Amino acid sequence: MKSSRARGLVLGSAILAILISTGAIVHALPLDFNTTASEPIGLYRLVGPRTMYQPGSFVEVCLPATVLRTTIELGIRLQRGRCPGGVVPLIKRVAAGPEQRVCVSELGVLVDGHSLPNSRPQPKTTAGKPLHADLGCHVVPAAEVWVASSNPRGYDSRYFGPVRPLTAAVPVLTYTTQE
Repeated sequence: MKSSRARGLVLGSAILAILISTGAIVHALPLDFNTTASEPIGLYRLVGPRTMYQPGSFVEVCLPATVLRTTIELGIRLQRGRCPGGVVPLIKRVAAGPEQRVCVSELGVLVDGHSLPNSRPQPKTTAGKPLHADLGCHVVPAAEVWVASSNPRGYDSRYFGPVRPLTAAVPVLTYTTQE
């Protein structure tokens, strides 16, 4: 009886040690965990910063200070993090890079004349508050990108314009939800 209890204690201690050391390793590595359905949920490896971000790749961005207050007023919950305003960076997909022309209409987003899927601006947030898209055409400034969510209800550059990426984000272990 004592030996099985001792084995259980040793096994439990070993599992606990592995979990603790794995947690320490994860915090030491440049990783981020996306918890929103705007992009695939899961673990991303942070790589960068880079001088160029390709359309289709993922980036980590901070919301511009000019829209942070509006975002909070819309009821969009932001976790605490390292961006200005003390909020977490967002992981988004790059839709356009510097010098590309982006046009936003009530029908959707065009990048250099090509339609982005699921890009029609939403009239309201999931909380039912009015959401206003940045309608019109824009040329993405140098060192910035236009981000578009994979999820049509995602909060992205349709509503806050181009942003400066912090770093590239490479999916490690992710999954997509159906809304």
